[in-house]
Amino acid sequence: DPASFPEPSRLPEKELKAMAEQVLRELPEDIDGRVREVSIQIMPVPPQPFVDGQDSPFPATVLGVCLTPVSESFLNQNSISGPVDVQVVLFQWNLERASRDRSDLKHHVRTTIVNELSHYLGLHLKKDVVQPELGL
Repeated sequence: DPASFPEPSRLPEKELKAMAEQVLRELPEDIDGRVREVSIQIMPVPPQPFVDGQDSPFPATVLGVCLTPVSESFLNQNSISGPVDVQVVLFQWNLERASRDRSDLKHHVRTTIVNELSHYLGLHLKKDVVQPELGL
């Protein structure tokens, strides 16, 4: 039934990355003193170690994750001093399956990037907190 189960919005990886980088350009330049640069990586699906290689595995349907360096002295989660580069990894097939059209796909990409950066920065995920904090 195409009305109930539409085809996912598909596009080449290069276009998805360009869409995600556009979202990054729309975010405030200085999101937080702990972030120096944000880069985007596209993967088709979460790699197997992300899904089942952890104590609390990610669901296979996860749309993205934020990866950051880990301090040598892992005393607490704020043990890295100074701003760091972070990488947001987007899982293309999951994003496409979650989207009905290109506009919906862009919405999911934007929401995933904002949520992942919010997780890293320790912001609450309530819309009234995250969006003002990120200048959105």
